[in-house]
Amino acid sequence: MRFTLIISTLLLCISNVRAGEAEELLDKIFVATAEKPERLDRLKTMITKAHGTMFNQKADREFQMSWPSKFRMTTDLYFDSEKRRVNIVMNKEKGWSQRFGQAVVEMTREDLAEFSEGVYIYWLCNLFPLREADTKLTRIPDIQLDSGPAVGLKVSKKGRPDALMYFDKQSLLHVRTAYSSREAGVKILRELSFGKHQAVNGIKLPFEETEFHNGRKMHYWAIDEIKLVDKLDDNVWKP
Repeated sequence: MRFTLIISTLLLCISNVRAGEAEELLDKIFVATAEKPERLDRLKTMITKAHGTMFNQKADREFQMSWPSKFRMTTDLYFDSEKRRVNIVMNKEKGWSQRFGQAVVEMTREDLAEFSEGVYIYWLCNLFPLREADTKLTRIPDIQLDSGPAVGLKVSKKGRPDALMYFDKQSLLHVRTAYSSREAGVKILRELSFGKHQAVNGIKLPFEETEFHNGRKMHYWAIDEIKLVDKLDDNVWKP
């Protein structure tokens, strides 16, 4: 009994030390990312535009975001000279999609859950949610990426998948996030890789994004524009 109590106490102390290390690292990450860390709150409502490839198909993409529960994605896919558009909207507990000019379809509960999971990860990548009271941070081992060594944090929130977030060891800028997800009911490892950071309103944000599924490159985006706004029109969140 006494031995069990000692072990439990030691594990608790180790856990507290790791949590303290995580908080200390996060403080440094915030300072490295923004001239004034409080500026990260400006990322709560934003628009991004990008060009790149999606499933090896030439594409353009626009995100409109009012975190954490409103998100609109417009993607134009180019098939030779033909452009086909996909719109997906999430407005809190509801979502809709419209593909290639067909009728608007309300998402099923399962489809909305799958889509909102990806939205949640993008939300975390803006860093400011890592300060919320219900967020648990744990320091995890460093890894070696193609861009160089990276330090890591595991981010946990109740009812959400754990996210492993990595930051360049020298600059402390966000370079990768990995998480376990499902696609068409099949479990996969998704990884988002970030690079080419530039300052936007005093915040260093990535202008390059690559997505991998089980290690296979699926999407690549070069960001053309990031616009931080106070509010988006209510019509943005309608189907």
